[in-house]
Amino acid sequence: PQITARFLFHTFAVMFLTGVWLSFPTGEERQATMPFLLAGLVMGVVSVTILYFQNKRVLEAWDTVTSIVKFIDAGHNELVGQVRPASFEPLETVHVDNYRDSSWTFDNLVGWGWTYSIYHCWQERYQDKDGKWHTRTECAWKSVRSKGSSSPFMLHDGSGGIIVDLPTFRDSSFGGAIWQKDSPGSRGGNNLYTKGDVRKHRWVLYGLQLGDPVYTMARVKSRPHDEIPRGTVSENASRVHHTLVAVGEDAPRRHAVLQKGTEFSVLKAKSSTISRYGASALLILSSIMLMVAAV
Repeated sequence: PQITARFLFHTFAVMFLTGVWLSFPTGEERQATMPFLLAGLVMGVVSVTILYFQNKRVLEAWDTVTSIVKFIDAGHNELVGQVRPASFEPLETVHVDNYRDSSWTFDNLVGWGWTYSIYHCWQERYQDKDGKWHTRTECAWKSVRSKGSSSPFMLHDGSGGIIVDLPTFRDSSFGGAIWQKDSPGSRGGNNLYTKGDVRKHRWVLYGLQLGDPVYTMARVKSRPHDEIPRGTVSENASRVHHTLVAVGEDAPRRHAVLQKGTEFSVLKAKSSTISRYGASALLILSSIMLMVAAV
């Protein structure tokens, strides 16, 4: 639909704010609202920018037909499949924050990243409207250290497999956390952060494991003959998959991306141009007109 309920809701909100401004008497009172009008203008511009890039990625997923690996050609392709090993070499064993406990040790991760954060508090002095000084306690999460790595893997969709060079992707997502701990392990480990008033510790691991579903928009190109892996693709895949590799290179109107999940986790409902940008554009125009009127 060209006009949606969300568009009408946002439009009425902008019209309501415009009506409130028009209720101010002309003169200094309207001129005093100039910072709010400028804020509305900035919000409208930022909103249009964000919506543009969000919609661009959605349209890329809608407009690009998912390629079947068995019949894939060189060029920019959309691929969906399962993560499998790229070679017979064992993958790196991950010890989160260097703890050697079995529950802190993970294998079969082609891409991973862990973070260690603390929830700390501090005292802050502030002055109230009467000029009196008070002290209050503020708390927040703070990242202490993190580490991550990635390695090539084979994407297999049942018809064939192709090597995906994961380290070449600047835009990659491993989804939500696959593991989390709030207390340290008992074997090894790096030093805990103890400076200040530390209330909590948290370790979180994100990763792409063998067997996970994976979606990617990537450039498929030939690889050097001496880098062609052998014995890693199932028998029903043709020879061409040994000689091709998917890399994270952008193309015109195509942004290279890799993330855990299928294309259904990427696709979103399409919306019309009016519904998408109409309310933000109205906010920009209203702010400009009211700024001119205030002057």
